[in-house]
Parts: sequence; C-alpha cells; structure tokens
Amino acid sequence: MNIFKKHKETIKGWKDIKLSQLQKLNSLPTEGDEIELMVNQLSVLLNKTNDEIENIPVDELLAEFKLWGFLKDLPEEKRVDIIEVNGKKYGLCDFSKITLAQMVDGEAYFEAGIMQNMHKLLSVIYLPIKKYSIITKKYTIEDYEPDVERENDFLDVTMDKLYPTMLFFYHIVKEYLIRTQIYLVEDMENQMKTMTNGMKMTKETEQQIQLLTQKIDKLKKLKSVGAGMK
Repeated sequence: MNIFKKHKETIKGWKDIKLSQLQKLNSLPTEGDEIELMVNQLSVLLNKTNDEIENIPVDELLAEFKLWGFLKDLPEEKRVDIIEVNGKKYGLCDFSKITLAQMVDGEAYFEAGIMQNMHKLLSVIYLPIKKYSIITKKYTIEDYEPDVERENDFLDVTMDKLYPTMLFFYHIVKEYLIRTQIYLVEDMENQMKTMTNGMKMTKETEQQIQLLTQKIDKLKKLKSVGAGMK
C-alpha cells in the first residue's frame, strides 16, 4: 500500500506543517547517512513511524521528499496581529503596555531555547481576544496569565500563519533582550558602586558584591552574543 498516494494530492506547503512538527524536525539528529535523515524527517512530516517509512521503496521516498523542498525557503517576515487556532482567536499584545510578568516569562523562554519554547513565547505575546470590531479591526485582549492550554493551542498553529510572524518578532525580541541586558548591567554596576562607596566591607556585603559581579559577567556575555546575531 502506498501511504503517499492521498498525501500527494493534498500537500500545498507551509500550511501542512504545525509548530509541533517543526519543533520535532529541529530536534532531530543531524548526523547519519542521507537516507536515515530523510526517513527521520518524513516520519515527522507524515506522522508515521520510522518502520512504516523504511518499508517504502527508495525511489518513492525520494519522490515524496522532493514535495517538501519548500522547507528550504523561508517565507518573508510579516506581522500577524490575530492568530486563530482550535476555534479560538488570539490577539497580539501592545508591546508598549507589556507587563513585568510577560517580560520575565518571555525572557526565560527565549533564553531556554527559542524554537523548542516557541509555543510558550507565543502564549506570552498572543492573548485571548475579548472584544473585536469588524469596522475598526481593533480588539481588546485578556490580561496575561500563564496558561498551559494556551501554550498547547499554539503547538497546533500551522506554519503558513506562524513562520512569517516568528521571523518578524525574532528580531524585535532579540533587540529587546539586548537593550534589557544593557540596562541590567548598568543597573548592577551602579548598585556595586553604591555598596562600595565609603562602606566598610562586611562578609554579607562581600557576598552580595560577588553575586552581582557574577551576574554582570553573565549579562555582558549574553549581550556580546546577542549583539553578534544578525
């Protein structure tokens, strides 16, 4: 039985790939022969086991793999204000009104790994829409609260909707983190100056300074890495 027959008739492009599949593709091993890599990728893309894929003749595997050639070409950056998934609509938050909780959670997910935590990052900046005007196209969103269900919803977003906005906001988030790190470094250095200015060093003070120094060094390294990303 040819497991590709029906699939060949329906494949269109990025709309056939969910965020959860892209995350799995991103986590696949990159070492091995070409056939092994192809089997692993098709297993994720077609939601089949490796055994099912391996039982298909090589010529059919190659023909199927060519259908996914668009994966090499990323779509252009584009801001997407509203994302609908699983019957729910989520609106992009106003970055000028972002809360401290969103900043803290967003930075933690970013530093833990952008791709594997993308659904969590999206759950921070896209919140459920409470009210929407079809005339003005404006909307209001719910207040931010961490929500596992919302995170899981974004795992099902198809990449035709998600990839353009992922690329768009990657640069925004990167720039935000760089600026945040610069501010934190300056703030910590000012704290150190205040602590050491005319003060007699106690053991507790020395420990605090040591901790601040470690944090400053870490942030400077992060700032250096972020500044080098293009």
